[in-house]
Amino acid sequence: LMFFTARAAGIAEPNAGGCIGFATSPDLRAWTLEPPVFTGGFGQLEVPQVFTHGGRWYCLFCTAAAHFSAERANAVPGGPVTGTHYLIGDGPRGPWRMADGPFLDGALPCRRYAARILETDDGLAIMGFADRPNGGDFVGHVMDPESVVQDEEGRLRVEGRSWDR
Repeated sequence: LMFFTARAAGIAEPNAGGCIGFATSPDLRAWTLEPPVFTGGFGQLEVPQVFTHGGRWYCLFCTAAAHFSAERANAVPGGPVTGTHYLIGDGPRGPWRMADGPFLDGALPCRRYAARILETDDGLAIMGFADRPNGGDFVGHVMDPESVVQDEEGRLRVEGRSWDR
């Protein structure tokens, strides 16, 4: 299974047409393009990561505040942010839905971008690139991991505890 950043055809608002594209392959050489697994709400849903944890399926993605659709921007308390959020699905092929609650790891200016969730012996951790933590130029180094917790409803939350290793 391959998940990738794409754009859906036929959507008038550019910031509503970002999607998670999907393709399958029996041999990793010949690929069959399938319908997107998720469309809408953003002009881009970058670097998707699909994983399972605690009996739930997640699809992590990153986006920028400038790429929120008008509808999504108006629905977010405090307004759009740049960073990483996620979808919750019934399996790796979906169907996928936007996680409710606050953005997983977003801010203005953005602190961490293109994050990944790691399964460790100590639980889940998030790592990503330092973006513009002080509002200046792109920094780009890989940040230290921080713990992520899953609540009873399956929502994820960055706990903010850095791991000293």
